[in-house]
Amino acid sequence: MLSIFLIVLIALFFDYTNGRHDSALITGPVISTGTLSPRIATIFAALCTFSACLIFGLHVSNTLGHGLVNPQAVTPLTIAVTLLAAAIWNLLAQKTGVPTSSSHALIGALVGAVMFSAGPSNVIMSGLTPVMTAIVVAPLLGFIGGIILTAVCAKLLKNAASPRLNNLFRPLQILSCGLLALAHGGNDAQKTMGIITLTLASAHYLPSGQTPLWVILSCQSAITIGTMAPQSGKMFRAVSQGITRIRPWQGASAQGAAGLVLSLATLLGIPVSSTHVQTGALAGVGAIQSVGRVRWGTITRMAASWIITLPAAALMSGAIMTLTLALSTLFH
Repeated sequence: MLSIFLIVLIALFFDYTNGRHDSALITGPVISTGTLSPRIATIFAALCTFSACLIFGLHVSNTLGHGLVNPQAVTPLTIAVTLLAAAIWNLLAQKTGVPTSSSHALIGALVGAVMFSAGPSNVIMSGLTPVMTAIVVAPLLGFIGGIILTAVCAKLLKNAASPRLNNLFRPLQILSCGLLALAHGGNDAQKTMGIITLTLASAHYLPSGQTPLWVILSCQSAITIGTMAPQSGKMFRAVSQGITRIRPWQGASAQGAAGLVLSLATLLGIPVSSTHVQTGALAGVGAIQSVGRVRWGTITRMAASWIITLPAAALMSGAIMTLTLALSTLFH
Protein backbone atom coordinates (compact mmCIF):
# COMPACT_ATOMS: atom_id res chain seq x y z
CA MET A 1 0.00 0.00 0.00
CA LEU A 2 2.85 2.39 0.80
CA SER A 3 4.42 1.85 -2.63
CA ILE A 4 1.12 2.68 -4.35
CA PHE A 5 0.81 5.84 -2.28
CA LEU A 6 4.31 6.93 -3.28
CA ILE A 7 3.56 6.24 -6.95
CA VAL A 8 0.44 8.39 -6.77
CA LEU A 9 2.54 11.20 -5.27
CA ILE A 10 5.07 10.85 -8.11
CA ALA A 11 2.20 10.95 -10.62
CA LEU A 12 0.86 14.14 -9.10
CA PHE A 13 4.38 15.61 -9.14
CA PHE A 14 4.57 14.88 -12.86
CA ASP A 15 1.18 16.51 -13.31
CA TYR A 16 2.51 19.55 -11.47
CA THR A 17 5.60 19.74 -13.71
CA ASN A 18 3.31 19.44 -16.73
CA GLY A 19 1.29 22.46 -15.65
CA ARG A 20 4.42 24.43 -14.83
CA HIS A 21 6.05 23.47 -18.15
CA ASP A 22 3.02 24.49 -20.25
CA SER A 23 1.92 27.62 -18.39
CA ALA A 24 4.03 29.90 -20.59
CA LEU A 25 2.47 28.22 -23.62
CA ILE A 26 -0.98 29.31 -22.45
CA THR A 27 -0.25 32.77 -21.05
CA GLY A 28 2.65 33.82 -23.32
CA PRO A 29 0.63 35.38 -26.18
CA VAL A 30 -1.88 37.18 -23.95
CA ILE A 31 0.97 38.64 -21.86
CA SER A 32 3.23 39.55 -24.79
CA THR A 33 0.45 41.62 -26.39
CA GLY A 34 -0.19 43.45 -23.12
CA THR A 35 -3.78 42.22 -22.92
CA LEU A 36 -3.33 40.86 -19.38
CA SER A 37 -0.65 41.29 -16.75
CA PRO A 38 1.40 38.17 -15.94
CA ARG A 39 -0.31 37.75 -12.56
CA ILE A 40 -3.88 38.10 -13.85
CA ALA A 41 -3.16 35.90 -16.87
CA THR A 42 -1.76 33.15 -14.65
CA ILE A 43 -4.72 33.20 -12.25
CA PHE A 44 -7.19 33.19 -15.13
CA ALA A 45 -5.42 30.29 -16.85
CA ALA A 46 -5.35 28.33 -13.59
CA LEU A 47 -9.10 28.73 -13.05
CA CYS A 48 -9.85 27.58 -16.59
CA THR A 49 -7.44 24.66 -16.26
CA PHE A 50 -9.17 23.35 -13.15
CA SER A 51 -12.64 23.81 -14.69
CA ALA A 52 -11.80 21.26 -17.38
CA CYS A 53 -12.78 18.39 -15.09
CA LEU A 54 -16.35 19.70 -15.13
CA ILE A 55 -16.64 19.80 -18.92
CA PHE A 56 -14.66 17.03 -20.62
CA GLY A 57 -15.13 13.30 -20.15
CA LEU A 58 -12.36 10.78 -19.47
CA HIS A 59 -11.69 9.70 -23.05
CA VAL A 60 -7.97 10.54 -23.01
CA SER A 61 -7.55 8.83 -19.64
CA ASN A 62 -9.09 5.65 -21.03
CA THR A 63 -6.84 5.74 -24.09
CA LEU A 64 -3.67 6.06 -22.04
CA GLY A 65 -4.76 3.44 -19.54
CA HIS A 66 -5.57 0.69 -22.02
CA GLY A 67 -4.36 1.41 -25.53
CA LEU A 68 -0.57 1.79 -25.46
CA VAL A 69 0.84 -1.15 -23.51
CA ASN A 70 -0.39 -4.52 -22.29
CA PRO A 71 -1.96 -3.81 -18.86
CA GLN A 72 -0.84 -7.26 -17.67
CA ALA A 73 2.79 -6.18 -18.15
CA VAL A 74 2.38 -3.11 -15.96
CA THR A 75 3.49 -3.18 -12.34
CA PRO A 76 3.74 -0.42 -9.73
CA LEU A 77 7.49 -0.29 -10.44
CA THR A 78 6.77 0.28 -14.14
CA ILE A 79 4.59 3.28 -13.34
CA ALA A 80 7.06 4.70 -10.82
CA VAL A 81 9.90 4.58 -13.35
CA THR A 82 7.65 6.04 -16.07
CA LEU A 83 6.66 9.04 -14.00
CA LEU A 84 10.14 9.69 -12.66
CA ALA A 85 11.70 9.68 -16.14
CA ALA A 86 8.95 11.91 -17.59
CA ALA A 87 9.20 14.40 -14.72
CA ILE A 88 12.99 14.59 -15.09
CA TRP A 89 12.61 15.23 -18.82
CA ASN A 90 10.07 18.02 -18.16
CA LEU A 91 12.38 19.74 -15.69
CA LEU A 92 15.36 19.45 -18.05
CA ALA A 93 13.28 20.96 -20.86
CA GLN A 94 12.20 23.87 -18.69
CA LYS A 95 15.79 24.47 -17.61
CA THR A 96 16.95 24.75 -21.22
CA GLY A 97 13.92 26.82 -22.24
CA VAL A 98 12.86 24.45 -25.05
CA PRO A 99 9.06 23.90 -25.09
CA THR A 100 9.01 20.13 -25.58
CA SER A 101 6.01 17.84 -25.16
CA SER A 102 5.11 16.61 -21.67
CA SER A 103 2.65 14.22 -23.29
CA HIS A 104 5.22 12.51 -25.44
CA ALA A 105 7.65 12.39 -22.52
CA LEU A 106 5.04 10.47 -20.50
CA ILE A 107 4.14 8.14 -23.36
CA GLY A 108 7.77 7.52 -24.29
CA ALA A 109 8.68 6.82 -20.67
CA LEU A 110 5.80 4.33 -20.31
CA VAL A 111 6.77 2.51 -23.50
CA GLY A 112 10.44 2.40 -22.49
CA ALA A 113 9.70 1.10 -19.00
CA VAL A 114 7.50 -1.71 -20.36
CA MET A 115 9.94 -2.62 -23.14
CA PHE A 116 12.92 -2.91 -20.79
CA SER A 117 11.00 -4.78 -18.08
CA ALA A 118 8.57 -7.02 -19.97
CA GLY A 119 9.76 -6.99 -23.59
CA PRO A 120 8.80 -5.15 -26.82
CA SER A 121 5.91 -7.54 -27.49
CA ASN A 122 3.95 -5.85 -24.70
CA VAL A 123 3.86 -2.53 -26.55
CA ILE A 124 0.62 -2.12 -28.52
CA MET A 125 1.79 -0.69 -31.83
CA SER A 126 -1.76 -0.10 -33.06
CA GLY A 127 -2.18 2.33 -30.17
CA LEU A 128 1.29 3.86 -30.36
CA THR A 129 1.14 4.55 -34.11
CA PRO A 130 -1.61 7.23 -33.86
CA VAL A 131 0.40 8.98 -31.16
CA MET A 132 3.44 9.02 -33.41
CA THR A 133 1.27 10.31 -36.25
CA ALA A 134 0.00 13.11 -34.02
CA ILE A 135 3.57 14.44 -33.75
CA VAL A 136 3.12 15.59 -37.36
CA VAL A 137 -0.64 16.07 -37.61
CA ALA A 138 -1.23 18.08 -34.41
CA PRO A 139 1.03 21.06 -35.21
CA LEU A 140 -0.13 20.95 -38.83
CA LEU A 141 -3.77 21.29 -37.75
CA GLY A 142 -2.76 24.15 -35.45
CA PHE A 143 -0.89 25.79 -38.34
CA ILE A 144 -3.88 25.50 -40.69
CA GLY A 145 -6.28 26.67 -38.00
CA GLY A 146 -4.12 29.71 -37.28
CA ILE A 147 -4.08 30.61 -40.97
CA ILE A 148 -7.85 30.20 -41.36
CA LEU A 149 -8.84 32.24 -38.30
CA THR A 150 -6.35 34.99 -39.13
CA ALA A 151 -7.58 35.14 -42.73
CA VAL A 152 -11.21 35.34 -41.59
CA CYS A 153 -10.45 38.15 -39.14
CA ALA A 154 -8.43 40.07 -41.71
CA LYS A 155 -11.23 39.67 -44.27
CA LEU A 156 -13.99 40.83 -41.95
CA LEU A 157 -12.01 43.72 -40.57
CA LYS A 158 -10.21 45.57 -43.30
CA ASN A 159 -7.84 47.74 -41.29
CA ALA A 160 -6.27 44.98 -39.19
CA ALA A 161 -3.43 47.17 -37.96
CA SER A 162 -5.52 49.88 -36.30
CA PRO A 163 -5.11 50.38 -32.53
CA ARG A 164 -8.91 50.48 -32.15
CA LEU A 165 -9.24 47.05 -33.75
CA ASN A 166 -6.57 45.63 -31.49
CA ASN A 167 -8.45 46.96 -28.46
CA LEU A 168 -11.65 45.32 -29.69
CA PHE A 169 -9.87 42.00 -29.97
CA ARG A 170 -8.40 42.04 -26.47
CA PRO A 171 -11.55 40.49 -24.92
CA LEU A 172 -11.52 37.83 -27.64
CA GLN A 173 -7.89 37.06 -26.88
CA ILE A 174 -8.81 36.58 -23.22
CA LEU A 175 -11.58 34.18 -24.25
CA SER A 176 -9.26 32.26 -26.56
CA CYS A 177 -6.65 32.05 -23.79
CA GLY A 178 -9.34 30.60 -21.53
CA LEU A 179 -10.33 28.07 -24.19
CA LEU A 180 -6.73 26.95 -24.59
CA ALA A 181 -6.27 26.64 -20.82
CA LEU A 182 -9.51 24.67 -20.57
CA ALA A 183 -8.52 22.29 -23.36
CA HIS A 184 -5.02 21.88 -21.92
CA GLY A 185 -6.46 21.04 -18.51
CA GLY A 186 -8.75 18.49 -20.12
CA ASN A 187 -6.21 16.72 -22.31
CA ASP A 188 -3.08 16.81 -20.17
CA ALA A 189 -4.52 16.16 -16.70
CA GLN A 190 -6.32 13.10 -18.05
CA LYS A 191 -3.02 11.52 -19.00
CA THR A 192 -2.00 11.44 -15.36
CA MET A 193 -5.46 10.19 -14.42
CA GLY A 194 -4.96 7.29 -16.81
CA ILE A 195 -1.57 6.48 -15.29
CA ILE A 196 -2.91 6.49 -11.72
CA THR A 197 -5.92 4.39 -12.74
CA LEU A 198 -3.58 1.91 -14.43
CA THR A 199 -1.48 1.79 -11.26
CA LEU A 200 -4.47 1.08 -9.02
CA ALA A 201 -5.77 -1.57 -11.41
CA SER A 202 -2.37 -3.31 -11.62
CA ALA A 203 -2.30 -3.53 -7.82
CA HIS A 204 -5.90 -4.83 -7.74
CA TYR A 205 -7.17 -1.78 -5.85
CA LEU A 206 -9.54 -0.86 -8.66
CA PRO A 207 -11.36 -3.94 -10.03
CA SER A 208 -13.88 -1.86 -11.99
CA GLY A 209 -11.20 0.01 -13.92
CA GLN A 210 -13.16 3.26 -13.56
CA THR A 211 -11.36 6.44 -12.53
CA PRO A 212 -12.33 7.44 -8.96
CA LEU A 213 -13.45 10.99 -8.21
CA TRP A 214 -10.48 11.61 -5.91
CA VAL A 215 -8.10 10.79 -8.77
CA ILE A 216 -9.87 13.26 -11.06
CA LEU A 217 -9.82 16.09 -8.53
CA SER A 218 -6.24 15.51 -7.36
CA CYS A 219 -4.88 15.42 -10.92
CA GLN A 220 -6.80 18.54 -11.89
CA SER A 221 -5.53 20.31 -8.77
CA ALA A 222 -1.90 19.32 -9.38
CA ILE A 223 -1.80 20.63 -12.94
CA THR A 224 -3.57 23.82 -11.79
CA ILE A 225 -0.99 24.45 -9.06
CA GLY A 226 1.75 23.91 -11.63
CA THR A 227 0.12 26.47 -13.91
CA MET A 228 0.36 29.03 -11.11
CA ALA A 229 4.03 28.31 -10.31
CA PRO A 230 6.81 30.78 -11.27
CA GLN A 231 7.75 30.36 -14.90
CA SER A 232 11.03 30.08 -16.75
CA GLY A 233 11.89 33.31 -18.55
CA LYS A 234 13.52 31.29 -21.33
CA MET A 235 10.36 29.26 -21.85
CA PHE A 236 8.18 32.37 -21.91
CA ARG A 237 10.36 34.09 -24.49
CA ALA A 238 10.50 30.96 -26.65
CA VAL A 239 6.71 30.78 -26.87
CA SER A 240 5.63 34.44 -26.76
CA GLN A 241 8.43 36.06 -28.76
CA GLY A 242 10.53 33.33 -30.34
CA ILE A 243 8.12 32.29 -33.11
CA THR A 244 6.60 35.50 -34.50
CA ARG A 245 5.50 38.96 -33.33
CA ILE A 246 1.75 39.14 -32.78
CA ARG A 247 -0.94 41.73 -32.06
CA PRO A 248 -4.00 41.05 -29.86
CA TRP A 249 -6.23 39.98 -32.78
CA GLN A 250 -3.51 37.63 -34.01
CA GLY A 251 -3.02 36.23 -30.52
CA ALA A 252 -6.75 35.54 -30.35
CA SER A 253 -6.57 33.70 -33.68
CA ALA A 254 -3.61 31.56 -32.61
CA GLN A 255 -4.98 30.57 -29.23
CA GLY A 256 -8.49 30.09 -30.59
CA ALA A 257 -7.18 27.68 -33.23
CA ALA A 258 -5.06 25.78 -30.72
CA GLY A 259 -7.93 25.60 -28.22
CA LEU A 260 -10.32 24.21 -30.82
CA VAL A 261 -7.88 21.54 -32.00
CA LEU A 262 -7.09 20.48 -28.42
CA SER A 263 -10.77 20.40 -27.46
CA LEU A 264 -11.61 18.19 -30.42
CA ALA A 265 -8.72 15.85 -29.64
CA THR A 266 -9.81 15.62 -26.00
CA LEU A 267 -13.38 14.75 -26.94
CA LEU A 268 -12.07 12.08 -29.33
CA GLY A 269 -9.78 10.63 -26.66
CA ILE A 270 -6.55 11.46 -28.52
CA PRO A 271 -3.58 12.40 -26.28
CA VAL A 272 -1.93 15.24 -28.20
CA SER A 273 0.74 17.78 -27.38
CA SER A 274 -0.51 21.22 -26.34
CA THR A 275 2.95 22.61 -27.11
CA HIS A 276 2.90 21.29 -30.67
CA VAL A 277 -0.58 22.61 -31.45
CA GLN A 278 0.02 26.09 -30.04
CA THR A 279 3.37 26.47 -31.76
CA GLY A 280 1.83 25.42 -35.07
CA ALA A 281 -0.98 27.95 -34.64
CA LEU A 282 1.45 30.79 -33.89
CA ALA A 283 3.49 29.88 -36.96
CA GLY A 284 0.32 29.90 -39.06
CA VAL A 285 -0.58 33.38 -37.84
CA GLY A 286 2.86 34.66 -38.78
CA ALA A 287 3.03 32.84 -42.11
CA ILE A 288 -0.21 34.30 -43.47
CA GLN A 289 1.26 37.80 -43.12
CA SER A 290 4.68 36.93 -44.47
CA VAL A 291 6.74 33.77 -44.45
CA GLY A 292 9.69 35.91 -43.40
CA ARG A 293 7.90 37.00 -40.21
CA VAL A 294 8.13 33.48 -38.80
CA ARG A 295 11.38 32.63 -37.06
CA TRP A 296 11.85 29.30 -38.80
CA GLY A 297 15.13 28.69 -36.99
CA THR A 298 13.23 28.61 -33.69
CA ILE A 299 10.57 26.36 -35.23
CA THR A 300 13.27 23.99 -36.49
CA ARG A 301 14.90 23.72 -33.07
CA MET A 302 11.53 23.08 -31.45
CA ALA A 303 10.63 20.44 -34.03
CA ALA A 304 13.93 18.67 -33.44
CA SER A 305 13.24 18.58 -29.69
CA TRP A 306 9.75 17.21 -30.34
CA ILE A 307 11.11 14.39 -32.48
CA ILE A 308 13.65 13.28 -29.90
CA THR A 309 11.38 13.63 -26.85
CA LEU A 310 9.54 10.31 -27.14
CA PRO A 311 12.59 8.11 -27.86
CA ALA A 312 14.77 10.03 -25.38
CA ALA A 313 12.19 9.62 -22.61
CA ALA A 314 11.89 5.93 -23.53
CA LEU A 315 15.65 5.45 -23.24
CA MET A 316 15.76 7.39 -19.97
CA SER A 317 13.03 5.28 -18.39
CA GLY A 318 14.62 2.15 -19.83
CA ALA A 319 17.95 3.05 -18.23
CA ILE A 320 16.29 3.74 -14.88
CA MET A 321 14.36 0.47 -15.09
CA THR A 322 17.48 -1.52 -15.98
CA LEU A 323 19.42 0.04 -13.10
CA THR A 324 16.56 -0.58 -10.68
CA LEU A 325 16.21 -4.24 -11.68
CA ALA A 326 19.99 -4.72 -11.48
CA LEU A 327 20.14 -3.24 -7.98
CA SER A 328 17.16 -5.34 -6.93
CA THR A 329 18.90 -8.50 -8.12
CA LEU A 330 22.16 -7.47 -6.49
CA PHE A 331 20.65 -6.88 -3.06
CA HIS A 332 18.58 -10.04 -3.17
